[in-house]
Amino acid sequence: MVLEKITNTLNLHSHMEDFDETAPEHLKGMLTSEIDTIRNAMQIVKMFLGETMVAGLKLIQELEPKDN
Repeated sequence: MVLEKITNTLNLHSHMEDFDETAPEHLKGMLTSEIDTIRNAMQIVKMFLGETMVAGLKLIQELEPKDN
């Protein structure tokens, strides 16, 4: 959930319309590249942590004693 909030915050492409009219081209390219890099890094973190957490929870559930 926290990663989703960060990802949504980093979704700045929709907020850059005013910036497009006033910023130089090289700055636009640099910012877009930086935002894409951060977004890609967050997806990688989400992928590794998300899958690890699911596997860990499944393991814990299997190790718990059953009431049956």
